[in-house]
Amino acid sequence: MKQFAHNEAMPGAGHWKRRGVLVIGLAIAACTESSAPFFAADLRTEVAPAVVTAGDTVVLRAIMTNPTARRLDVGGACGPPVFFEVNPSAGEPLYPIPLDLPFTCERNDLHDLEPGEVDTLTTRWRVPTAAGQYSVRSGFRTASGLERLTVPVSLTIR
Repeated sequence: MKQFAHNEAMPGAGHWKRRGVLVIGLAIAACTESSAPFFAADLRTEVAPAVVTAGDTVVLRAIMTNPTARRLDVGGACGPPVFFEVNPSAGEPLYPIPLDLPFTCERNDLHDLEPGEVDTLTTRWRVPTAAGQYSVRSGFRTASGLERLTVPVSLTIR
């Protein structure tokens, strides 16, 4: 790697920005591409318990089912194939698994559904301290965000 002396001109910032954007773009594409077969998978969300006190912990489950006779690829190798979205009655959505976390790029059983297979992604989440009515959904993660969001499940925080 070429090293630059303090008085030697380095390539312009635009040079590095273009290269960085290309590398980041390729990395995102490699880690988030998902093929159309995940659209054939069924997805539903569960929350337990459904009524909690502010600051309690709930268990969120995204249950994926392959109703087809073929193997389905339900997500790229980087990170979980599904995420949760929690919507307060007023305000911005919350994401118990942050959408921008860096993930390792290892495929696991959750990324592939064999015919008839049911897989469950489970996470524990400490609920906000703001009391109110929330709706929880899960969706398949794609490069453009969450797709095929499930029917909302109710969560009450007292």
